Amino acid sequence: MPKRIQKILISNFRGATSQVDLDFDPAKNTILLFGENGSGKSTITDAIDFVCNGNFGSIKDRSSVRPNKHLQSLNAPMTSLKVSMVFDDKKWDATFDGTQAKIIGPAQRPLARILRRSSILALVTEEPRDRYKSLKAFIEVPGMEKCESALREAVKNTEKKLEEATRAVEQSERDLQLLWEAEGKPGKTALSWAKSETAKDISDLNTSLTNITATILSLECLSSPIITLTEAQLSLASAKKELDDINKKAEETDKKEARIERDVPLVEILQKTQDYLNVHPQLEKCLVCEQIVPASQLIQQLKVRLETMKEVADLKKDIEQAEKSIVLSEAKLVDACAALKEKIIAVLDFCQKSSISVIKNNGDWVSLQSEEKTIDSKNPNAVKKFAEKIKIQVSKCADTLELEKSSVQKSINHMNAIRNHVRSITENKESLTDLHEQAKRLKEILKVVETQRKFYVEEILNSISKTVDEIYKKVHPDEGLGGLSFFLKATTQGSLEFTGKFQNATDIPPQAYYSESHLDTLGISVFLALARYFEDQNSIVVLDDVITSVDEAHTTRLMQMFHDEAAHFNQLIITTHFKPWRNRYCYSLGPVGHIQLIELLPWNILRGITHTKTKICVDDLRAKLQEEPLQRQHLSSQSGILLECILDHLALMYGCKLPRKPEIQYTLGELLGGIDSKLRKALKTSVIDSVLKTPIKETALEPVILKINEITWVRNMVGCHWNIAGLGISDQDVKDLVHATLELADLLICPECGELPRGKKEGIYRKCSCGARRLLPLEMPV
Repeated sequence: MPKRIQKILISNFRGATSQVDLDFDPAKNTILLFGENGSGKSTITDAIDFVCNGNFGSIKDRSSVRPNKHLQSLNAPMTSLKVSMVFDDKKWDATFDGTQAKIIGPAQRPLARILRRSSILALVTEEPRDRYKSLKAFIEVPGMEKCESALREAVKNTEKKLEEATRAVEQSERDLQLLWEAEGKPGKTALSWAKSETAKDISDLNTSLTNITATILSLECLSSPIITLTEAQLSLASAKKELDDINKKAEETDKKEARIERDVPLVEILQKTQDYLNVHPQLEKCLVCEQIVPASQLIQQLKVRLETMKEVADLKKDIEQAEKSIVLSEAKLVDACAALKEKIIAVLDFCQKSSISVIKNNGDWVSLQSEEKTIDSKNPNAVKKFAEKIKIQVSKCADTLELEKSSVQKSINHMNAIRNHVRSITENKESLTDLHEQAKRLKEILKVVETQRKFYVEEILNSISKTVDEIYKKVHPDEGLGGLSFFLKATTQGSLEFTGKFQNATDIPPQAYYSESHLDTLGISVFLALARYFEDQNSIVVLDDVITSVDEAHTTRLMQMFHDEAAHFNQLIITTHFKPWRNRYCYSLGPVGHIQLIELLPWNILRGITHTKTKICVDDLRAKLQEEPLQRQHLSSQSGILLECILDHLALMYGCKLPRKPEIQYTLGELLGGIDSKLRKALKTSVIDSVLKTPIKETALEPVILKINEITWVRNMVGCHWNIAGLGISDQDVKDLVHATLELADLLICPECGELPRGKKEGIYRKCSCGARRLLPLEMPV
């Protein structure tokens, strides 16, 4: 048996505010979930998507909807969300961690291919690139597309490097030309001249530059120690001035040195006494004279006295600090003077020994050395004055050396510029050769990959084009539509185009001419064709409310198309709010025996999603016939409705004559009258052997039709109108009407597929979907 979903349990997932248990019949490959809008159809399909594919379902495409807030049911905690599914006797449990689905179960989960209304709109109305994206779940080749994108990026980067290398060569050649022209164009070409220049050794220039730089630094070494000496002199002067200012303040406040010397020790004693009393506040007499004085009073007296003597102590500290500053400044001045003297000796020695002509010719260094020996090293002013004299002398040498340094540096820069341009030209030309070859090979590889991907995708598109057209024409035969062809736009990556036929025009865009309903069925046909192409034993197909409203003829053909396509899939699940579709199954106008009907009841937040089994009219009549007391009105009315459905079906197939009316609504009597005597005598049903495919039993319909014709008044009296006479009709008469109705239904409705024989002509008869029940004749007898 094909692998199918057997059971789904949904708790606190979207509309499932209470647990939903759905049991699917594994013997039937088609499930029809019918429910009015807002009954929970999308919740069920989203739950299948969640557990099978790990997706958030229909809400992922809606703006302002966040799964971490809206995936769980209203007012339910995220931890309570759970979806369980049994597929091929294996179970999976899916929960939500706030970012993604957490699924526990066998490694290989079933794949749910889900078509929603939004997907149809994207396929038939969006731009080609977005149209391609809507089919990527089927036709994408992740590894190939990733490789193709990487190759395309590599080509782009290589071409960029190629452009950069070309520009670098051109720029270096222009710069080299200017240098060559500035030199008077020596040699044959700028490049040949440059190469000869780069062969020259510039080590002598570099050595000369190094020596000149070191010489200048040696000559300029007097500046810093002169500044240091000047700062030391200023610091000493400042310290002496500060001491003079403090002494003047002491004299002005009559604080003579003798008093300061006397009072400072006393201040220290009083401070220690105050500290002692603060620690022992319970004392009640003086510590010296033992007079009765509370500690608090002593503390207050000490505080007043210390404040009056504070200025004396502060002056003492300021004088001591100023004296220390003078001593420190004098020591720094001595050190600065000695350091400057050492630098003077070093500079004079360097200049006297130097072989540089600029230095040798710009100073009598021997005389200056002799003069240096006469300078008192303890006299800062003398040392500083002599240093300034030396500095002026060496500055003349340094200025000349700076000019020489600049000239040497210019020569070095010139040579380096030539070398850099030659190197740039050489290296980039070599790189150009490699990059040209690399770009060529990458483009060739990209072309192969791109061709193979397009070939793969177009092979799929070519394959499904025929299938799409086949499916589409089942719904729209002889309407001048179809001829559908899907293809990739040649010059664009991931761009899907399609054309079709409209009347006599071919290769036209369907969006321009097809109606909305025709475009809807086109989208469904494409989806089913792709699903059929990629069908495997672990996949199921789900159509989530994709049909809005269609006319009667298209509804019949659409139902048949779905049943034909269901044979290609393990399981086809369809949800719809289209009531005429559901009613057709109820009255056996579709192969209800091959489909499981589940009906969703109105939703509310307390009970959540609830469901029931859809009642088939024939089964409902049989069940109600056994109930006591007999539901006379219901049985009469329901029998009449079923009879009208069957007779209307016969009238449409055979083109029976009926009264012309403003509204096409016929009574039971009019429909019975439409079956004339010739057709009535010719009508027969055959039961077919499932193995031999030959008739087993043939039954004429005339007797039961006549019986019904004689008893239809019961329906009118009991099931349609209230009247006194109707109350006197016996229960047996009602039962006779029901039995006659069921007899006709049993003769026409196939017990295998549950469908009336339809207009599908086969030889000399019409048959049901499975072929187990035939109806003769083929046409209205003449």
